[in-house]
Amino acid sequence: MNNVKYWVIHHDADLTETGCSMCRTYVKSNWVGFPAQRTLEQEILEDFCYKRFGNKVAYVQGVAATLSWRVDEIVKEVYDKANPVRWGGYNTETMKLEIDIGNRGQTVVKSEQEIFSGSTK
Repeated sequence: MNNVKYWVIHHDADLTETGCSMCRTYVKSNWVGFPAQRTLEQEILEDFCYKRFGNKVAYVQGVAATLSWRVDEIVKEVYDKANPVRWGGYNTETMKLEIDIGNRGQTVVKSEQEIFSGSTK
């Protein structure tokens, strides 16, 4: 059984106008728990997102509900490319993480790499 999955987290919604996600974090997850408990892998990753990015729902201009972040499973090739969001002609902040999940409720970040800083340089 392959214990590795790949994900993209779209986060940091534009709360001024569009509600669209401004940043992406690509995640390689290594399942280190009991195989029978793996059915909640995405939910465990969502708990990690809540701790890292805050509430799942945000409000554009304080009134229009939008997703502050969302998790999508992807294939390795998409993870390897790690394309940023292009906003106003610039690449926005883009990260790559490798994490271990499933070990008694612990999520361990093994590595964190900034791909694009979001700067205009």
